[in-house]
Amino acid sequence: FALGGEMRHEARAVELDHDANAFDYGFLLGNTDAVADRDVFAGYLEVVVPFYDGIEVQAAARLENYDDVGTVGNPTVGLLLTPSAIAGSENVADGFKRLTLRGHAASAFRAPALFQTFPGSATQPLQITYRGVPNFAPVRYWGNPDLDPESAVVVSGGLSWNPVRPLSFEIDYWNYYFKDAIVPESSAEIARTGRSAVQ
Repeated sequence: FALGGEMRHEARAVELDHDANAFDYGFLLGNTDAVADRDVFAGYLEVVVPFYDGIEVQAAARLENYDDVGTVGNPTVGLLLTPSAIAGSENVADGFKRLTLRGHAASAFRAPALFQTFPGSATQPLQITYRGVPNFAPVRYWGNPDLDPESAVVVSGGLSWNPVRPLSFEIDYWNYYFKDAIVPESSAEIARTGRSAVQ
């Protein structure tokens, strides 16, 4: 059994001179002043139960509260099976006594970083190829304060088999299903397709 908690304060601030705020830096344009912060509180627990001979159940949960995103909970459940222990080792061939099977399912959550939701802008010169011609252009980035958190459902399973020492086999399977994945757009791709950054 494990139990724990955490609290975290995150902050980001940008303060620049007058010329930068007025976008008077020629090719580099300028940037804006901005401040952002958040407080995060979280608690978690985990339990491992030897449910029966050869059957081990793992369960965990995490609850987080972001003052800018909200509250979210994420459970996890897992199962570890040792077939030889379930059947009784005398009923199992020696080569299969060291076989274990495992399965796991969990939900996951990731809040956008302050950099990704920051209300200010930043300018960076990048090489952009537009219609086959390479150019340098000042690219302005903005954070998105309305960015949704990223979530996922993760399912995994596998087996471990050690038939003869030191020979062992491992087979694993993972499946990740993401929702609202946080992926930055490519400024070169925006320029290539002629789209505005607002789109």
